[in-house]
Amino acid sequence: MLFASDRQINAIIPFGMPVNARQTLVVQKGSSITVPEPVTLAAAQPAIFTRNQGGTGQGIVVSPSGQFYDPGNPARPGDVIVIYCAGLGEVSPPVPAGAAAPATPLSLVTAKVSLVIGGREARVLFAGLAPGYAGLYQVNAIVPEDAPPGDAVPVVLTVADQASPTVTMAVGAP
Repeated sequence: MLFASDRQINAIIPFGMPVNARQTLVVQKGSSITVPEPVTLAAAQPAIFTRNQGGTGQGIVVSPSGQFYDPGNPARPGDVIVIYCAGLGEVSPPVPAGAAAPATPLSLVTAKVSLVIGGREARVLFAGLAPGYAGLYQVNAIVPEDAPPGDAVPVVLTVADQASPTVTMAVGAP
């Protein structure tokens, strides 16, 4: 478990849990236990982190040096971007749940990963665990040359045939 409050629990599901099979989720706080909740685990369920807490709007999209791309500083076609996300599934080599991912060797997502920016396929350079962090994935990609400009260009990440909710990013004119 990474974080818990009265309204939210952030936890990492260990790799190797059976997918497409029913599991039972139970939460315990002190001596209180929730009603068991049946859940089915998917091989992946990608989601791009956003700058607001609602999970919509501007995605966490940065330059390789960590500068945010936003309407005041848009990415340009041909730029390398780094997107921070969760739920990309199994990696190789595996990293124990809750452990920070190593810088060497990098842990790469084993399923097929694709990224679409403004309806255009982006070239994915890297998809795997972010070195030094537990449970955080990153995708490095190149903004397509024909990506449409705008302050809220839609971005969708697909892993193992599962699409993320749409977020946006700022793209400047070439």
